[in-house]
Amino acid sequence: MMFLLNLLLAFTQLPTLELASTAVQEAPPTPEVDILDRNAADLPRVAAETWASWKPGEEPSIHVLGALTHGNEAYGVNNYPVALEGYWDVLELSPGYPPVLHQMGVIYFRLHRYTDAIECFERFLLQVPNYLTATRALGHALYSVGRYDHARIHYENILRTDPASHETRRGLALTYSKLGETDLSILAFEVYLEAVPTNTEARTQFAEVLYDAERIEDALAQARQAAAEDPFAPRPWFITSRALFDLGQDENAEIAHAKFVALNEVSAQVRAIESQLLVQPRRFDLLLALITLHKDSGNAGGVRDIVSRLTTIDPGELRWPKYGHLVLHEMGDASGALDAARFLEENYPTSREAFEHLLEFYTEIEDVESAQRIGAKLDGKQPGGTPEETPDRDEASDEHPGG
Repeated sequence: MMFLLNLLLAFTQLPTLELASTAVQEAPPTPEVDILDRNAADLPRVAAETWASWKPGEEPSIHVLGALTHGNEAYGVNNYPVALEGYWDVLELSPGYPPVLHQMGVIYFRLHRYTDAIECFERFLLQVPNYLTATRALGHALYSVGRYDHARIHYENILRTDPASHETRRGLALTYSKLGETDLSILAFEVYLEAVPTNTEARTQFAEVLYDAERIEDALAQARQAAAEDPFAPRPWFITSRALFDLGQDENAEIAHAKFVALNEVSAQVRAIESQLLVQPRRFDLLLALITLHKDSGNAGGVRDIVSRLTTIDPGELRWPKYGHLVLHEMGDASGALDAARFLEENYPTSREAFEHLLEFYTEIEDVESAQRIGAKLDGKQPGGTPEETPDRDEASDEHPGG
């Protein structure tokens, strides 16, 4: 049985552009929806290598600076529709501008708009062909639309120039598997995992390739290691159950399959919500729903990730880190709760609400020293001003984005 080999992009920016819960409703400052209906093939064209002299980090032309800043700021908080709005404006003013073509390729890939991503990356390379190593996501996009021969060529060309491009090697490993070159796929995964041993997704993909190659015991070992690294990932349990059935261990296989079913149900709900957040990143109600899903499944790491996203897209808003701290404490994640408490103390030094919350927390866990420190600050006994003199950041909603 062939498993679906999904590709997870662990993408670094190349090149950089300088670049109890209260119900919260959507308040997204998003552009018109039709920005997502525009196709990259409709971008203004320019002769090849018009931008051949461009170098990463050079200052953009003043006439595109406003649109570029608009796009970059939105890109920085993963607000892809707004970022696309800015980048389209840049390319209409300055066709073929390489860093914007590149960033649009990344965005379209993350939005699963693979044909548009391919268009942007290919135009990028027409302008600056020497920056091939910045386009491994082009290989990922080619893979995603089933153009495996083209993906293979692209990956192999990158690796000739940059053998240490690990995610390129993982993409090539998956591509070899799709092309039926199992031995090459296994070898590429082995090299990748020696360099990046903690990537659970890659180890799961390797287990799938091994299973398809009928190396059942090896597949089982890799799947079990992946499950140990990420207890909330469903796919390792699916491979484990199939391998155990094949090995005649039916009772253990049934247990593993039940684990897969439970985890996959949560994972499906998470994926559905994340797909909406790709185009509506400021849907606070959806982000809070993700926190609830992770909390109910016992996934403290998932809770921390979503709280981090909330504090990024709505900076200065006390309710998000405060709520995250409450959830982690309720879940019994002592380390996570202490980290969240330190975040509150360091980032809200003038908030009486934050410090009263921390005092209650430290008192409850019987951390006398920390409770006394927080109490002294509340009483104005420490330098740095008294909390009463400055409004809470979450109350000064007109002074920060997303208020």
